[in-house]
Amino acid sequence: MKRIIEQRGDVKEVYHKDPGDGKFHIEVVQDVAQYLRSNKESQGEFRRGSKWGEGMHKVASVPEVVIAQWWKELGDNPLAKHNRKWLAAKLNSNEYSALRTRAGRI
Repeated sequence: MKRIIEQRGDVKEVYHKDPGDGKFHIEVVQDVAQYLRSNKESQGEFRRGSKWGEGMHKVASVPEVVIAQWWKELGDNPLAKHNRKWLAAKLNSNEYSALRTRAGRI
């Protein structure tokens, strides 16, 4: 039995019983396809002559479910100022390169 207990935009909290262990769980689900599509388009549109140090640049777009996963992994807010090196390492990794909105390293 699955039931949506809350929905915020494209993020859903789903309540369900695990048939394996009989326990109830709340799962957070989000379709991240739109983020990945938009990020890929942004990577292609970035002006080649622009440099990292010039002004402000959007460098990534990260879905809420990924932020939640990182928070659980880190045990702290991954977006906090004191975790910037950790966050940059994540976004620079091949595993999360699709979350960047421009080519190159952060």
